[in-house]
Amino acid sequence: MIALKMPFNYVNGSTSDTYDYFKIIEQKIVNFMVTNYGERVMRPNYGGNAYNMLFEPVSDLIWADYRATVLSEIGRVVSGVQIVDIVIKPEAMPYMGDAWSSVQVNVQYRLPSSNAVRTLDVTLTENG
Repeated sequence: MIALKMPFNYVNGSTSDTYDYFKIIEQKIVNFMVTNYGERVMRPNYGGNAYNMLFEPVSDLIWADYRATVLSEIGRVVSGVQIVDIVIKPEAMPYMGDAWSSVQVNVQYRLPSSNAVRTLDVTLTENG
């Protein structure tokens, strides 16, 4: 499998590619998580909508519902991987007082051909 290497960079006038299967899977997961609903043409329900969660009230019920939605959707749209678990934690920045200004997303995944569980950490902040 081949994919564009993220972040984009150019080497000798063309984009860099990657053949590393783990990098490709991680790029797919990150792409899903940072895409908001309605952002993709012809696929309005694609995405983890994680940036919108920065502005949600801190409620165990809201975060549990979000986690369940992401688990079901990511398993459907990100192929070639089994999502084991997703842990989502809002984090407060010191200068914001009680406001939640970042979300830490920890995605544990496994390739179908392996029992080894790998972890991907993504931190989303209000500044992008």
